[in-house]
Amino acid sequence: MRRAPSEAAQREDIFALLTFEHMLQERLCDLLEAIADALPGAVDLATAEAAAFFLRTHYPAHFAAEDAVLFPALLGGLGRGSALASAVEQARAEHEVDLEAAREIADCLDDLARGERISPDAVGYMLRGFFEAQRRHISWEERVLFPLARERLDAAAGSRIAAAILAQRRPAAVIALRKDAG
Repeated sequence: MRRAPSEAAQREDIFALLTFEHMLQERLCDLLEAIADALPGAVDLATAEAAAFFLRTHYPAHFAAEDAVLFPALLGGLGRGSALASAVEQARAEHEVDLEAAREIADCLDDLARGERISPDAVGYMLRGFFEAQRRHISWEERVLFPLARERLDAAAGSRIAAAILAQRRPAAVIALRKDAG
């Protein structure tokens, strides 16, 4: 398992912050996999509720940070034909699909936690498709998008972007996310 970047590193380096958030998303994928493996029987309801909450809060905040803060900073003055512009376009398109899937899965997990009848096969299929896609997306961002972005941003710009993202977030949510990673 990867080690979380320090809080100081997250404040100073946009890529440390995003890597930390990716680590949280990977943990969520592990929880979703455990839920899928437990179907149709003994799913831990508290885990289902926590995963649904995370999908409704963390995912939109993470994607909004990339889409509204990081990507415009990367694309400023950059032509559409560049590798970085193409990578950002792909990431944005994946984010749209991922957000919709996260909402659907959160609703499904809520139904599961309430004890409503669900199709274990359908839910398991949905969960597996989601967490596998998320693991691929995280890997792609860290291996393709981040190196391209690092070439474009100097350390000062990365620090300003990290500060802007953290300033947008509610302090309680940031603290909760850090505790989850510890």
